Amino acid sequence: MKNIDKIISDYKSLRKMYPDRWLIDCENEKDINCVIKMASKARNLKGKKHPHQHRIQNRTLDAFFNKII
Repeated sequence: MKNIDKIISDYKSLRKMYPDRWLIDCENEKDINCVIKMASKARNLKGKKHPHQHRIQNRTLDAFFNKII
């Protein structure tokens, strides 16, 4: 089993090679309302759903967004 330092190092290297487009879009957005919308609906600026959220139905994400705004 890998030790924790190796796991962290591997993760950081992977993130540098393949950055999370959704996080980058949120970090670069100037309007907090847009950030909340992108994050709550799990969509990037191109409208693509984050892969980790693919099993969550769009109506569920929309309902979440509507409750937090």
